[in-house]
Amino acid sequence: MSFYKEQEYVDYLQSNKKKQLTIRSYSDEIHSFMAWFNKNYPTTEYMQISRPAIVSYLETERIDKSVGTIDKKISILHSYFDFLWSQGYLAGTDPASKIKRLKKNASETIVLTPSEQTNLRNWLVDIPITKVFKAYRDRGLLTLCLSGGLTGRELQYLKLDDIAQARDRLIISIINEKRRDVAIYNEDAHFIVKYIEMKKNRFDESPYLFTNHNSKPLSQRVIQFIFSKISKEIGFQVYPRILRNTFAINKYNEGYSSDDVAALLGIVNWNRMI
Repeated sequence: MSFYKEQEYVDYLQSNKKKQLTIRSYSDEIHSFMAWFNKNYPTTEYMQISRPAIVSYLETERIDKSVGTIDKKISILHSYFDFLWSQGYLAGTDPASKIKRLKKNASETIVLTPSEQTNLRNWLVDIPITKVFKAYRDRGLLTLCLSGGLTGRELQYLKLDDIAQARDRLIISIINEKRRDVAIYNEDAHFIVKYIEMKKNRFDESPYLFTNHNSKPLSQRVIQFIFSKISKEIGFQVYPRILRNTFAINKYNEGYSSDDVAALLGIVNWNRMI
């Protein structure tokens, strides 16, 4: 079942150069909202959807969704209702315009929810047909954090010689105060392997894995910019610390002890993960 002005909204997103994966994500969210709206406001016309109705929907969703997921829903609803209002498809003003994103609790451990991890992995495999080298670079950076638990600083100074290819995995050696080896299995590691192949074909002789146009290690500012750009594209935050936290929680849920997870992260105190 289509939602109100669905084809027009999809055409609008396409005209704004949104990727197909993003359009599907936006459409799925609007379908979810409209299903809730039809159930709870069966006699109200779509063009008369009000701000209280949208707020009520978001409050219902907050019961079992993370702040990041709710903020993504708010962003999508902003986009949809701004489109309807600008095209004259609403009876009055934009009902979503004054709905603000949520404030995160600074003491809260920030990790990706299972649905966010699924969305992120879908994004990883949606390789664009332009700027392919940078696309694999970005996916390599994300994979090292999500599947390897690396920090932003470790990404910056990771060298090609620190990566060894085994039969079914990559072994990443992190040389800090204490060395640790991280295994990333081939189903995730292929983004890194592909990036390394492309980097070697560019005749970049730098020993570092991630470099700028002068073959120097990427700065922390550039690394944060890359993750910020990806976060905006996906619709929720995927910074190195969040991905590292997610890696840790995943390992813990797989049955690893706190000491084992701390060792994988290269830390002594489990609470430093937060």
